[in-house]
Amino acid sequence: MFKSKLSVVLLVMVLTLAVAGGAVFLSWDYITAEAEADTEPTIDEIIERSYDTEELITNLLSDGVVRSKYKIQLDSKEALEELEKRDFQVTNIIITTLSGKEASELRGPDGKSELEAELQEQINELMQKGSVQRVYMTEWVLQ
Repeated sequence: MFKSKLSVVLLVMVLTLAVAGGAVFLSWDYITAEAEADTEPTIDEIIERSYDTEELITNLLSDGVVRSKYKIQLDSKEALEELEKRDFQVTNIIITTLSGKEASELRGPDGKSELEAELQEQINELMQKGSVQRVYMTEWVLQ
């Protein structure tokens, strides 16, 4: 009788360890993927997943003129490939957004940051295979 109780206890312990080990094994991908998602991309990763717009010149609502260029940082190479195909739509978004602005709205760091955030949001609405992480203004002349 003692041997059978000991056998049952050992069997339960072995099964418990096996289940716990299996759970850790199956959740390992989830744990490591979450840790990788929290890390900031390196500058090389940012550059290889970024799109540079052409120089754009457009009139503002207040009769001013803006000449600008942007670097659009994406979250993956697939998103970059998609954005390259949508370049005409991106150009349209930038021109339309700028043409609806007063020069006073675009002056100073706050105005530029708000424009970058607005462009990011609008471009993200187009995206199907990824997302825009950030829009950087690389050239800017407001007259």
